[in-house]
Amino acid sequence: MLIPGPEVIKSGEIMLHMNNFSGIIAAGIFLIAGNAALAQEMAAISNSTSSEFATFEAPNAGAGSYQGTVALGINSSGEVVGMYIDAKGLTHGFVRAAGGTITEFDAPQAGTGKKQGTFPIGLNDSGEVVGTYIDAQNDSHGFVWADSGAIFFTIDAPGAVPPGTTATCINASGAVTGYFRSISGNAPHGFVRTAGGEFTVIDAPGAGTDYGQGTNASCINAAGEITGRYGDSQGAGHGFVRSGAGVFTSFAVSSAEGSNDTFPSTTPLSIDAAGNVAGFYEDVNGEQHSFLRTAAGVLTKFDVPGASSDPCPVNNGTPGPHLWFCGTGAMSIDSTRGITGGFVDPQGAMRGYVRSVSGAFSTFDAPNAGTGEDGAFEGTAGFGMNSAAAIAGSYIDRNLVIHGFVFAPASRVATTTTLTASRTSSVYLEPVTLAARVAAGSETAPNGGSVTFMAGDKSIGTEKTESGKAELTTTELPVGTDSVTAVYAGGSGFAGSTSKAGKESVGKATSSVSLAAKPNPVAAGDEVTFTAIVKGQFGGTATGSVTFFDGTKVLKTVSLSAAKATCSTSSLGEGAHSIKAVYAGDEHFKESSSEALTVTVTK
Repeated sequence: MLIPGPEVIKSGEIMLHMNNFSGIIAAGIFLIAGNAALAQEMAAISNSTSSEFATFEAPNAGAGSYQGTVALGINSSGEVVGMYIDAKGLTHGFVRAAGGTITEFDAPQAGTGKKQGTFPIGLNDSGEVVGTYIDAQNDSHGFVWADSGAIFFTIDAPGAVPPGTTATCINASGAVTGYFRSISGNAPHGFVRTAGGEFTVIDAPGAGTDYGQGTNASCINAAGEITGRYGDSQGAGHGFVRSGAGVFTSFAVSSAEGSNDTFPSTTPLSIDAAGNVAGFYEDVNGEQHSFLRTAAGVLTKFDVPGASSDPCPVNNGTPGPHLWFCGTGAMSIDSTRGITGGFVDPQGAMRGYVRSVSGAFSTFDAPNAGTGEDGAFEGTAGFGMNSAAAIAGSYIDRNLVIHGFVFAPASRVATTTTLTASRTSSVYLEPVTLAARVAAGSETAPNGGSVTFMAGDKSIGTEKTESGKAELTTTELPVGTDSVTAVYAGGSGFAGSTSKAGKESVGKATSSVSLAAKPNPVAAGDEVTFTAIVKGQFGGTATGSVTFFDGTKVLKTVSLSAAKATCSTSSLGEGAHSIKAVYAGDEHFKESSSEALTVTVTK
């Protein structure tokens, strides 16, 4: 998990900066607005407990827009750490014991002005809390807090200059990692500080020295392995793993299988005890996706089925800097439990998920979480996961208030999902109905939850499950032979499951060409214009080109625009001419030809 960098906190917001590692707080899911004047008063929501969710509020958390309680990390004992924003927009730390008791705290030297305060980010199994505070001079310092404040010390990297030092993670032995800026350049340097106070500067080989480059360390495991991101001298971003002995391994995620292109947003966030790394990257279209890199170096890219593939949606219709993480964000990884995080659904709401070690997905939503239907920044995200599979996270309700939660998935009945199609061979834009059936052994079929239908790795639609059934009629299947699956996300008391893959063959649709001439007849030497319109078998817009023929003579080849092509000529001789328009076809439509049109040219 990551603390927002000083330069972002000082800007008045904690928001997503995909190309600026220091702007990420748990991959940028939550915005904390420091403008108390915009706060809307509402009654505080009391702690509530369901069979799986325990929601909670820090006692002095505010109840206005983007105020409240942000839970970020959880240890194996069930202690939760995070921050809360009070009614004045100031940020403070808290620790919630496994029994529910909440202790609030502030770093002794933390400032109390606008954009200042205490920002905890994680804790270890000994209950030691790591984070960053901003003092009255707006300088940042790392800190460790423990034993209800009996232990507190500031972490300032040697040679650090304003904006200072940011601490991001603490391991079981008390070693802290993070990053800082030095007087030698604009680029940050990573660091690791042992429990005894010994500092080691971390600069990844190949890291640049200019602004937006450099090395940012994000997390450290019990073995002393550190993961993070570095920007090279060209501004491209890479992930890295640094062994306990100081050996660096670099990696970057490509946008497509077999390609060599890399992106500035390859950003590792979490490393587990086995050395597996999870994080996210951005593709060439501005869409965000997640990745898993195993300790053996195997990279797997993934998106939660049903995640929106659109770039960042705007907030309340307002363009500019976005308040969202778009796509799928991987926040925390455990080698025996999998990965948790958040994703944006097609309605614009954030939803939580768990990806198991085997790659199966299940989703979850906190009670009373907003659904994003009003265009506001709402929803649920998991930030930290412990070895018992308990997840700490936060949700934003319809009133834009932030709440903490602990999600402990109950034992769920196993399910199996089967998929059938109304036809296994179709043509482009021909409707195909996909039907999923979810069974739970001798139990009653699940009612609730959703099924996402996938063509390869692309979602083509999500439908609610009723009595174990979900159907989708789609015209979105691409031309070619695709592997089609149905992914049941799970529901109350039921585990998620994925159907066996079925093959769906989609061929090119037929096309037809209509041809008109104006004027007809036409006087010799005058201009006549031919217009060809191409239509698809089941609709759609044809692309490619049309060639106009006078008998066997080519008049002109013209590219289609909105499925239409025109050709004008004044060179036709006197007499009757047989004119045809021949469409060459494209990736979706077969070639075709118009009927011959007789054009008479008079004296």
